[in-house]
Amino acid sequence: MESSHLPLRTWFEAMYRLSHGKHSISALELKRYLGVRYPTAYYLKQKILCGHECCGIEPEAQGSG
Repeated sequence: MESSHLPLRTWFEAMYRLSHGKHSISALELKRYLGVRYPTAYYLKQKILCGHECCGIEPEAQGSG
């Protein structure tokens, strides 16, 4: 996020969209929600999911609470 040209709000909305719900969304759906180009949505998704793996957060546990 440090060297990104995207607004912080876009990053947070992408994190919200990816972490809520029973199933993960595709980069194409993320593109539609955020109003960005597909490569940007794909990049965001990969970076966020990589961060989740590094922290040990499992996708199934994210929606429960």
